[in-house]
Amino acid sequence: MRPELKTGVNVDPVNVNAGLRMAATLGYSDSQAQMVAEHSLLRWKRGEEESGEKLWLSEYPRDLTSWKAILAAAIVTPEPRSADLITCTGAASCIAPLHIHGCFADVEQGSCNLASEHVSVAPAEQA
Repeated sequence: MRPELKTGVNVDPVNVNAGLRMAATLGYSDSQAQMVAEHSLLRWKRGEEESGEKLWLSEYPRDLTSWKAILAAAIVTPEPRSADLITCTGAASCIAPLHIHGCFADVEQGSCNLASEHVSVAPAEQA
């Protein structure tokens, strides 16, 4: 990004992952569509709004309504900071956004190889 551009001042804060999730929700889940969406969002994030939009619209069959929905999701959802990331606690009431395999709250997903990422013992058994 050019030094004179400041996120949140004269450039929109863009959460690329949120935009990609919205693209997948709208049916753009194939690898090419995800790549185009990612590149378009990154250009928007750098202050190249017109280029980002043109890139999305240049790929058939992409439409302006879908782009606006993807962009809205990316701008409305704040980017996670590393301090804000929630790791899985293993409790049934875990609020982590992405459960890691082996999370006690989701035992049907399989087991996890990294014990530090979850609590493998049921909360009732920890006492």
